[in-house]
Amino acid sequence: MGVGSAFYARLNGNNLAGGGDLNNWEQLSPTIFVMNFPPGGIFTGGDYTGPIDSVQRGWWLMLSPLAVGNYTLQFGGTATPSGFYNGSPPNVQNITYNLRVVPEPPALTLGLIASACAAPVLFFRVRARTRRS
Repeated sequence: MGVGSAFYARLNGNNLAGGGDLNNWEQLSPTIFVMNFPPGGIFTGGDYTGPIDSVQRGWWLMLSPLAVGNYTLQFGGTATPSGFYNGSPPNVQNITYNLRVVPEPPALTLGLIASACAAPVLFFRVRARTRRS
């Protein structure tokens, strides 16, 4: 699988997960699952086709709901391949999301939008039934 290092996660420059070791947030799939690789597949460079036992591995954090405003979310790290992929270059991730949180529309507004969209459909259905009668 590989060894992860130098993991980080920041929101507006502030470390997430208490600034601690993000390796504590690693999760593995609970069971092995089978993936089928087609000929010429992008994941194996076409070197391997057919079924292979697999696992999912990742580092997961969840944010509390954010207040309305603009945010910069940055996360990344390095995974050094091992096992089957030993000798491959490390997988380095450095990702930035610029987020804009907007106010949720009031329920009344959503209801009016839904009604406005449904009205023409209902009108044409009633009109079609009237013509058949």
